[in-house]
Amino acid sequence: MPAASPPRRKLRRAPLRPVHSSHDSRTTRATWCGRMKRRYPPGVRENGGQYTHAAMWSVLAFADMGDGDRAAELFAMLNPVNRSRTRSGVNRYKVEPYVVAADVDSVAPHMGRGGWTWYTGSAGWMYRAAMEGVLCICKQGDALSIDPCVPRAWPSFTAAFR
Repeated sequence: MPAASPPRRKLRRAPLRPVHSSHDSRTTRATWCGRMKRRYPPGVRENGGQYTHAAMWSVLAFADMGDGDRAAELFAMLNPVNRSRTRSGVNRYKVEPYVVAADVDSVAPHMGRGGWTWYTGSAGWMYRAAMEGVLCICKQGDALSIDPCVPRAWPSFTAAFR
């Protein structure tokens, strides 16, 4: 019997809106994809590799939908500490094991190699995915809102807020 879907939660954030209010879809999409294809080979950065900003947004989306298991699983996959737990992991990741990479390559011979570590906003998005997504500890004005969406395997958690 398939597992039951998690209950749908009221979204905590407004849905994303397009940056451009109008565009010609016949040219915009082709131009954007062509830029990625010319700039990066397949499996590298935004051209099929892990784009960490977007991956963190996925963590936030799973949490918003009430799927704490998927949100935490994806967060753990993106965590640089988990990528560097073994010598082979460190050799594959090739960047600082304590820094979030903006991208991780997805094809041989560079599968798992991180890039763009110190000049990315991905670390900020990782913090937000953990605090505002999975733990859902959010400061709203002078108030603190807590509505966790943790995985079912977590019996509890403790957080210190300063």
